Amino acid sequence: MLKLNVGTNRKIGQPDYGSAGASCNLEVELDTALFHDLDGLQQVVQRAYAACNQAVNDELSRLSVSAAASASSLSRSSSSGSNG
Repeated sequence: MLKLNVGTNRKIGQPDYGSAGASCNLEVELDTALFHDLDGLQQVVQRAYAACNQAVNDELSRLSVSAAASASSLSRSSSSGSNG
């Protein structure tokens, strides 16, 4: 049995010097026959990495939308709370 471990992580900047990060790591058990089929092994690696990369992108997108909504809500509440 072969074990394949694939992972990726990324951070993005947020307002006020903050950041949001996401990571994904997969460990997959593979048939040893794939060791002799380098093209097949490469396809499995590429699919596993693509799945991890998509998961990280989706999470960062969700976090960005959430952070933008929070920032928008804070700016509205601070501007409406000032008496002029």
